[in-house]
Amino acid sequence: MNEFELINYLTHNIKYNDKNILVGIGDDAAVIKYNQKKYLLYTTDSLVENIHFNLKWKINKKKLLYFIGWKAVASNVSDILAMGGIPKYILISLNIPEHLKTKEIKIVYKGLMECVNNYNISNIGGNITKSEKLIISITLIGEVLKKNLLLRSSAFAGDYIYTEEGVGKSAKGFYKLINGAKKIDNDILYHLKPTPSIKWNKLLNKYEINSAIDISDGFIADLNHILEKSKKGAEIYIDNIPSDEMENFLYGGEDYKIIFTSPDDIYEKGIIKIGKIIKNKKIYLIKENKKIILKKIKGFRHF
Repeated sequence: MNEFELINYLTHNIKYNDKNILVGIGDDAAVIKYNQKKYLLYTTDSLVENIHFNLKWKINKKKLLYFIGWKAVASNVSDILAMGGIPKYILISLNIPEHLKTKEIKIVYKGLMECVNNYNISNIGGNITKSEKLIISITLIGEVLKKNLLLRSSAFAGDYIYTEEGVGKSAKGFYKLINGAKKIDNDILYHLKPTPSIKWNKLLNKYEINSAIDISDGFIADLNHILEKSKKGAEIYIDNIPSDEMENFLYGGEDYKIIFTSPDDIYEKGIIKIGKIIKNKKIYLIKENKKIILKKIKGFRHF
């Protein structure tokens, strides 16, 4: 089984008896009833040594440790933002190997807390335990105005597909790291220190936005989650992607940018119109007015 087949297997029989659960498994965050104006959002994720990062990469180790901490928080912030929400409270669990010195652990924690403070999040607890590898597990709780809640299942035929500039740079940075880069350039920094933009939520008050998801596994792979949940297809405008960035843009990952759909023509700095939602449950790549069916969905998979 791949990652998503395993998730489907493990969760297909789950039933919720609590009426306060509005959305459970299957979106960027769970949605729980809170008060008359807001819902609570819950998300969780982990960064694992030798899976998401490698402490043997040749860049400066102190900087790497700092960025590992930062990224562990940022990847969860992205989930909350993709639901239309604001991150509020965090629980941090550190699984620490013996090979890390106390001063190195402090550097990781500095990265964690500087990202926490950057988004005005309150650290309310967590756990520390011994481990064979460095593993950072985060639980993040956010709030969303009811009118702003975004789900993967709400895209409509005719919606335009938008994303933020910079998609694909993270993959370029990752390839440089695994190929022995010693200096941190802009691409590597993009990979190591994602900074999800809380400003994008201002669009919710300006335009009609129907659905959204963050990009962790790659543009096509994550867009496909919206398409599957919404039971729709898409046309992707290849001509809107810089030619030298196309592969990384479509199939890279860990950008922590937002894909969203809207019936409105949106012209905003940093936002790219990249396609359109269609009724036909297929993905078409359109280049110079030629339409090609995308037969295989590629992107990051854990299995």
